[in-house]
Amino acid sequence: MKKYLFFFIIAISLLVMSSHVRGQGVDLRSVVAVVRVNNCESSKTFLKEYGAMLRKDGYTEGADWIESYIEP
Repeated sequence: MKKYLFFFIIAISLLVMSSHVRGQGVDLRSVVAVVRVNNCESSKTFLKEYGAMLRKDGYTEGADWIESYIEP
């Protein structure tokens, strides 16, 4: 019973907090931090070479993922 009560309290508090932010017309970008990766050139070069090696060995999905990770 305590677990259900605890879950109910957490759910209600999250609902109240989210409606409070939406009710104020606050831009989401001002509330949530946006984090971007800033890799150095040597890391980018290594990842490009590694992606090419993966593609050559037939791992195209892995190579595509690495390429999409490198590109901002």
